[in-house]
Amino acid sequence: MLKKIIPIFIMFLLIPLATSVSITNCKSGDNDWECQQGEICTCYISGACTDGNLFVYKDTIGDLYCMPSIENGKAEIDLNNCNNPSGNIKVRADCDEGQSAVKTIEIVSESTTTTHVTTTTTTELKECPFDCCIGESQYEDKFCGSGYECVNNECVKTGKSSSKGLVIVGILIIIIVAVVAFFIIKKGSESKEDEFFRRFK
Repeated sequence: MLKKIIPIFIMFLLIPLATSVSITNCKSGDNDWECQQGEICTCYISGACTDGNLFVYKDTIGDLYCMPSIENGKAEIDLNNCNNPSGNIKVRADCDEGQSAVKTIEIVSESTTTTHVTTTTTTELKECPFDCCIGESQYEDKFCGSGYECVNNECVKTGKSSSKGLVIVGILIIIIVAVVAFFIIKKGSESKEDEFFRRFK
């Protein structure tokens, strides 16, 4: 008699274990127990579950966010329609067969990637039409040969510009001296004419 009772007792002990409800995983991407903010988070339920709902809450059932239905062994949490929680949330499956243990899901903030687009405007430079061009905004650079420098788009022999200046200064000095000498000579001739006329008066 005892030998018949023991198997029956063990069978009754195993029946609740076989039919117990549990949440095996919740995720929205590749990582277990991690859901992306703003996406659908799917929780997988094992065991028989009739007319079941998944309670989603913060710390206690009083902080209930939403309770999506459990269908075909899974429940989909639309985080946007579930108060868009952040941090960690708790879930518990509630079925006619019983309730599951509480599980914790980590809500990961949506990663935002900002792409900076740099627009480069390229201006096509024209060929230099002068003897030389250096740093011109509209012409390509064109350099003078060895011993010459670019002055006002002309190739000038190094030091020539300074010698030109000296020549100009020298010419001006000669002109000034000539003018002064002219007035001095004229003044002297006028004095001699006055003296000549005074003698014959």
